[in-house]
Amino acid sequence: MENELKLWAFLHAFQASPYQYLYRPQILEALEQIDYFTYEELIEKLTKMIPSHEFWLDQLVPVTQDLYARELEYLNEDFKFIFYGQKLFPLSLSKMSDPPLALSYQGNFLTVTLDTISIVGSREPHELSSDWMQMELYHFLKKYRPTVVSGGARGVDQKAHLISTLLEVPTVVVLPSGLAQKYPALWNHQQWKSKTVVFVSEMLLSAKISKRNFSSRNRLIAAWGLVTLIIEAHRRSGTLMTAHHALVEGKPVWVVPGHPQMPAFAGSLDLSFDHAQIVRNASDLSTLFEAEFLNYSSQSLGLV
Repeated sequence: MENELKLWAFLHAFQASPYQYLYRPQILEALEQIDYFTYEELIEKLTKMIPSHEFWLDQLVPVTQDLYARELEYLNEDFKFIFYGQKLFPLSLSKMSDPPLALSYQGNFLTVTLDTISIVGSREPHELSSDWMQMELYHFLKKYRPTVVSGGARGVDQKAHLISTLLEVPTVVVLPSGLAQKYPALWNHQQWKSKTVVFVSEMLLSAKISKRNFSSRNRLIAAWGLVTLIIEAHRRSGTLMTAHHALVEGKPVWVVPGHPQMPAFAGSLDLSFDHAQIVRNASDLSTLFEAEFLNYSSQSLGLV
């Protein structure tokens, strides 16, 4: 665990340095090639790949040591790490235009399936949206049991996670903070230590919530799912930011429609007008998801 923590600290030190703009492709290539995911193994690989390695790697040593010492204070036996290039690293995230170098997680990562759906929406959803989730989303999840990925925020996110846990469907809570500083605080409660709930973060274990973390969190949510389902989005909202990230990554965006006179659905209607797919009920979700998963499976097998 401590060997992985040192590699974790080094990658964070690298990402916080100006060298990430010069050597990020080499870091990704090295992570794809190493057999053992330790700090020493990665450094050895990088020294062979980059002739002028000495200066910038030496510059990162004290920063890595400092981060390692700080993170060690927050390390919990339940916290694990997964690195780009490892077999368990989510394939959808590895295909991102800017994939994370490492993730920390808490929970059983083996429960996370390939057939994933990202679900996001308003923090203060209309009663109709909540009813739709309890009826239509519930029946869809009960039948297909895909892994649900969301951000853990109050409202739509938390309701999606809750429905998943009730059905014992795997669900991934992507945090805008570190595992040791879960946000919202309710995720620290013992009741969420379920066999189907996995907490994931690319932030330092000790990272507290900050505004800039949400965009990073949202891009992971958007890239992780085969599709992103939008349930009620205001204009200029984090939900629309997630939809934008999904479109940038070439992922389908599905939208639950609302009445044009309801401001809470203005962002959703904008997405619908811009060619996002409208979904009305569990039947629509089922039909579209079957087609999307079939397409994904065909691409993975090289059939298309």
